[in-house]
Amino acid sequence: MKSRKKYYLFTVFPIDHELLSSLPIPLMPGVKIDHSPKYDLCFAQGNDFSKEKNIALAGFVYPGFGLNDGMCNYCIIIDSSIPDCDKDGLFWMAVVALFIAKPLFMNITGAFYSGDRDIGFVKSPQAIGLRSNLSLQGMDQKLEISYKKCFDKDDIECARILIKRIVQIRKSQKSMQRPNYNLNIFCQLTFWEKLHYENSIFSKLFAFLDSFACNPSAKQEKRISERISTFLSDLAIDLHPLSKVSIKNRLEYIWSLHRYPDVHGHIKPPMPISIETPNGAFHFDSAKDLYCLFEIARLCLHKFLLLPIDKFEEYAKILIPPIGFSSKEAAVINDKKDRDANTFFGNLYDNPPELKPFFDFIDPKEIE
Repeated sequence: MKSRKKYYLFTVFPIDHELLSSLPIPLMPGVKIDHSPKYDLCFAQGNDFSKEKNIALAGFVYPGFGLNDGMCNYCIIIDSSIPDCDKDGLFWMAVVALFIAKPLFMNITGAFYSGDRDIGFVKSPQAIGLRSNLSLQGMDQKLEISYKKCFDKDDIECARILIKRIVQIRKSQKSMQRPNYNLNIFCQLTFWEKLHYENSIFSKLFAFLDSFACNPSAKQEKRISERISTFLSDLAIDLHPLSKVSIKNRLEYIWSLHRYPDVHGHIKPPMPISIETPNGAFHFDSAKDLYCLFEIARLCLHKFLLLPIDKFEEYAKILIPPIGFSSKEAAVINDKKDRDANTFFGNLYDNPPELKPFFDFIDPKEIE
């Protein structure tokens, strides 16, 4: 079957209006941001069908289409030069690269292949129905942050750089098992799984940071905090430095507050952090810790994807201990993993200009 263009539709895809004259905007060869295909959806089954039948099919890939004129103006298109079997993968690589560059809310509704008048303009319709579980728009309801609420030219350029490394990881999964695993967890916690509760998102974030720090076998709270704070040291927001010590203390504080020590994957029940309210109910507010932990995770992945190629590949070689080994064999493998991890995280890596936190996740009260 001949390969066709595939359109991926959004109800929310915040692109700077100043980029309108630049459309289509390439993200990588064969992948671009362009105008939403309103004509194709209006005549989804072809020009010879009634408006009601066309809208019914269009509504499957874009819920609510035909009810009003509020369709998102932008979509992502994978062109016919890309094999059909690779299109969905490249789409998600583009979305996660944009999200790492700037974690804005996106709502993905569905996708379809382009057709024509004879066979219908919407072919192989696919409902997706996924959205960002965390985003800057959610953060700014809890934290005082200032940011441009759309993807601008710099964000798109940064995403282009990130996509190249993401593609490299996905194409080399056997030799890059840990980076591929980290990338999968990040995609799950941000898009692929509909996580509605804080504890489920916390679970994914802790798992990501545990894996990113190469799964220390003991004293996770301190060793993970030490490794990640070294990796992210000398960050700055609005010219205010975020030191290694402040990052380490913040991460240790969140870890001890929300996760049991030396136990992988377990989250503590929420702890009341304010006095009893007048009606007798405790006030729980772990949102700030959740968003701070997410921002640390995003920055780790962002910086890793921008590392020089030799350091990028050095990290990729750090072992993931396989299941089924004897205790003696597992100990040998874990020893090598820890030595390699200590070497990698013992170095200081320059922070590229594209790497920036969007809010100051350090709480001065926790580092006094």
